[in-house]
Amino acid sequence: MYEVLNVDYENTYIVDCGALGGFGWLSTYLFVGSEAYALVDPGPTVVSECILRVVEDLKLARKHGYLVLTHIHVDHAGSVGTLVKKLKNVKVVAHPKGLKHLINPQRLREATKGVLGDLAEEFGEMEPTPEDKIIALNDHDVVGLGGISLKAYYTPGHASHHISYLVEPYNLLLAGDSIANYLNGALYPVTVPPFNLEKYLDSLDRMRALNPLKIGVSHFGLVEEPQTFIQKAEVKVLSWVKTIDTLIKNGLTNVNDIYNEMLKLDADLAKAKTLEEVLKPLRGSTFRAIAGIYEYITSKSTSRV
Repeated sequence: MYEVLNVDYENTYIVDCGALGGFGWLSTYLFVGSEAYALVDPGPTVVSECILRVVEDLKLARKHGYLVLTHIHVDHAGSVGTLVKKLKNVKVVAHPKGLKHLINPQRLREATKGVLGDLAEEFGEMEPTPEDKIIALNDHDVVGLGGISLKAYYTPGHASHHISYLVEPYNLLLAGDSIANYLNGALYPVTVPPFNLEKYLDSLDRMRALNPLKIGVSHFGLVEEPQTFIQKAEVKVLSWVKTIDTLIKNGLTNVNDIYNEMLKLDADLAKAKTLEEVLKPLRGSTFRAIAGIYEYITSKSTSRV
């Protein structure tokens, strides 16, 4: 079972496979050009059969295709190794830093289990992707589909290998996790460890300068007021950094205690926490966001000693 959501742009769709029963969690963006199609962030391994059904139902199986990745975290990219075995006409598009982990995902699998725990197992085992099935994208490289194109912009911060894509002719920015989650009106940045504040802020400036008409986030859907969204994310992150730094200086040094305090102080974070009870794939995401800020601050403090 899946949902294909029509958007305002021709030959453009949001595919929602409802991973682990969580509809409204991951937006997989589908663009169908005259020469090829692109699925941006096809999701974890557990949705592989869903993606294959979408390709078959939309009669795309014989068409050349791209599995375009904003980054290689398993909730976005876990399925690609499985999909390239079944879809003979597709290639995976990713940041050069991610290639070795796609080819041999063992270290990525182990790191994911350490971060996500049981959820990593439920997302499914990530299979290797053959090297000849991967295209490394440089900054400003373009994926052409015929009438639709995706231009790559490096946007590190959430991950060092993160890419956002400006889709033309629509002036639509696919931001992945580089700005924030936006779920049921709750905005919270995806500042998971190892978060880099300086690179995150630089990436926000870069995306702001592109002046897109809309932003597509991974979790979830299209944002209608891009500049306001970017500004709110920046204000939120800087507020978190200031508040958590103050809590640490006041003697609250346990990350769990800091997280519980932040839930009291930030209504958006508390609202997002309640969604974790409804959307299984979100479990622990709000804690990881705060933990990323905590680790950023404490690592900076340690480096100054």
